[in-house]
Amino acid sequence: MKNFCRGFPPEYLPLTILDGGMGLKKTGILTFHCADNYGAVLQAYALMKEIQNLGHEVEIIDFRPSVIVDFYQNKSISIRESVSRVGLYKTARRWISYKLRSKTIASRLKNFDSFRREYLSISKEKYRSFEELKGANWDFDYLVTGSDQVWNPDFFMPTGGAYFLDFGGKNVKRVSYAPSIARDVEELHYEYYVDYLKNFDHISVRERSAERLLSKLTDKPITVALDPTLLLKADDWDRISSTKNAVDKYVLVYDLIKDPTTVTLANNVAKEYGLKIISYGSRRGYHNWSRSFEGAHPKEFLALFRDAEFIVTSSFHGTAFSIIYNKPFYTVPHPVRGSRMIDLLRVLGLGSRIITNPEISVTKIDFGEANNRLGALRARSKDFLREALC
Repeated sequence: MKNFCRGFPPEYLPLTILDGGMGLKKTGILTFHCADNYGAVLQAYALMKEIQNLGHEVEIIDFRPSVIVDFYQNKSISIRESVSRVGLYKTARRWISYKLRSKTIASRLKNFDSFRREYLSISKEKYRSFEELKGANWDFDYLVTGSDQVWNPDFFMPTGGAYFLDFGGKNVKRVSYAPSIARDVEELHYEYYVDYLKNFDHISVRERSAERLLSKLTDKPITVALDPTLLLKADDWDRISSTKNAVDKYVLVYDLIKDPTTVTLANNVAKEYGLKIISYGSRRGYHNWSRSFEGAHPKEFLALFRDAEFIVTSSFHGTAFSIIYNKPFYTVPHPVRGSRMIDLLRVLGLGSRIITNPEISVTKIDFGEANNRLGALRARSKDFLREALC
């Protein structure tokens, strides 16, 4: 059956073959869908679509741990609790920032909720903790964790075994699809990976650095797979993007940390090509600035990448959508989580787009070889999913 399924696309398989004659296979996805972050919701959409294309009934489990929800939705906690978590200085900065950006935050929350309602198939039940997941009754044939940073210790330590699928019964098949670890892992966390990886029937990760680490901690084969956003092509994303965008030509700056190198580089690109600047954050430091897209709907986010003349980013998904749309771009690697974008660019032969010095000559890109490599990686990643879920 496995070879048969791998040899034919799902649209040509009768349901009795796809599901063994007992109805559609049911797959639950656990990921960061509740994060009000463009990469998070778009990778969740892409993974859902790819598994649906394999003939499965797919549901994103509405797991909403406080470590994710509180951070992205700026939910209020007591000042005392905030100070104990992050200190007085960061608490004060966050409070001031929240007050200044309250309207933008409200718009962002509304737009992300709108996207989830329209495009994501989410479970009716909400789960706030790992204990609630463990106590629920599940009828999935497969559980899939990933992509995003679900195996980053910063996120999985507060949520127990949730993102390692340590729930759901003995008979369910467990698959990881391209989870990211995203940073160096201290040895004290190794035991968690050793224990939890025993649960999995198929394992893939997003970075080669993660493959090297986990290969030392398990005897199971590990595949390096593309982030789900890269499984879809530009035409696929255009189907859900906004149809209209800015009138002026612009350089798009997607930088979540306001890195000085990113600001200088964006100013240099804008000056070189006579472009406006549309940024994720405030106008501070930018020349010829037009507006911020911080509160934009994910559909507008896609359109901004589609229509940009040039892109400067410190984000993995900013890098991914630059590649999907074949836009000239530069990536300034995140100081902590930069391995994800560095690995991707090097494997695609785009290492020259990694920038640490903003005083460079601005150049465009021949995407021919990169697109060929991406096509091969896309096919390999889809093969992994097909074999794991068939």
